[in-house]
Amino acid sequence: MSDYRDRFRDLGAFVNGGQPRRTAPLPPPPTPKPAHPTAALTVDGIEIRPAERLAALAKIRDRHRSTARFASDQMHALREKIEERRVRVRLISERIDIAGDFRAEGEISQINAEIDQLMAAREAAVAEAETASDAAAQADRLLRSALRFALDHGATVPITLAGEVR
Repeated sequence: MSDYRDRFRDLGAFVNGGQPRRTAPLPPPPTPKPAHPTAALTVDGIEIRPAERLAALAKIRDRHRSTARFASDQMHALREKIEERRVRVRLISERIDIAGDFRAEGEISQINAEIDQLMAAREAAVAEAETASDAAAQADRLLRSALRFALDHGATVPITLAGEVR
């Protein structure tokens, strides 16, 4: 046969139902990771399975997230109240400048005291939001690493948490 036919003989045989083409051997299939039993952890005589532990971590993370959201909402509401009080002070001071109504100075000092109280409450809400968001981020990192470990070792993972691993 010619050189041309030698090169494509195997291909023609394979296409026409003959022997398959000679190819490089396939690598051996990967060996599966050993599945560790999803043994329960006993805490104070109560058995907690891995899925329940992961769900508990998710609940802790969600609780911290909701606390951070609540504190953030509180902070924004306090900021709006502070702005309202400042507008009232500005309007009252304009009334004092225009009409000479000096009785309103007591009202201004009372509103300024309210503003100081609201500022202190806002600072507390900011600190609470920062603390809760840091705790939520730490709980999220812990949950993701626990999920990765569980998936790598063949443990049962709740379907609602399986998408959390990135």
